[in-house]
Amino acid sequence: MEIHFGILASIFGMFTTNLFMCDMLLYKSPEYNDKKIFKIFINLINLVIIIISLIILNLLTVK
Repeated sequence: MEIHFGILASIFGMFTTNLFMCDMLLYKSPEYNDKKIFKIFINLINLVIIIISLIILNLLTVK
């Protein structure tokens, strides 16, 4: 599979959207600021999504 600009743009879009949603949920919304367990859960989900995005990016660049 060849690397196209569209593939890289979509992965970048998913990555930045994930970071933006994390920022909005954890740091901007007052109802989520007090829930420490919820913050840990959101951070773990974000870590998994970031790792999956990086694995997909590596697989696309190797082929």
